[in-house]
Amino acid sequence: MIRCVAADTVNGRASEMKLPAAPWTGFPFHSNKLQGIQAKANNLNVSVLRRCEKQKKGHGIMKIAVTSQGKDLDSPMDSRFGRAPYILIVDTKTLDYEVLDNQENVDALKGAGIQAATMVSERGAKVLLTGFCGPKAFAVLDAAKINVVNDLKGIVRDAVTAFNQGGLSFADGANVDGRW
Repeated sequence: MIRCVAADTVNGRASEMKLPAAPWTGFPFHSNKLQGIQAKANNLNVSVLRRCEKQKKGHGIMKIAVTSQGKDLDSPMDSRFGRAPYILIVDTKTLDYEVLDNQENVDALKGAGIQAATMVSERGAKVLLTGFCGPKAFAVLDAAKINVVNDLKGIVRDAVTAFNQGGLSFADGANVDGRW
């Protein structure tokens, strides 16, 4: 499914909706803020949009989740979202944090990312900072309206600082296939 902004040609209303990813016909477009495909499907003119701009400094977000190898802000980040031993839920303004023990998912046969995404959502995080996030976990996070920043490494505290300074871009999809 793709999140779309659609304009109903019959009623003239715009709304956000989810539509199947294919098959559509249309043409690509790009501006300095958005890119995507304009298409026609079921009497709707549809623009499938992807955010191209970086997250704004400060952004007003209070809680973010960060995958971690340890239990504090000075721990190295873990590159695996679903199989990270710990996930820190960090308040971006105060740097207070809660440690989520994810040990039961480290060696899970399947569903580690989905379980971790559920834990993050239940704690009220609005953003996930991680190295790699698979397609099923990304879908759960997307449904919970949690933005994901992929391809990060380093120290948890440094990742939170980079986020607070507005230097990170939100991902528009998973960056690995399933269990890896």
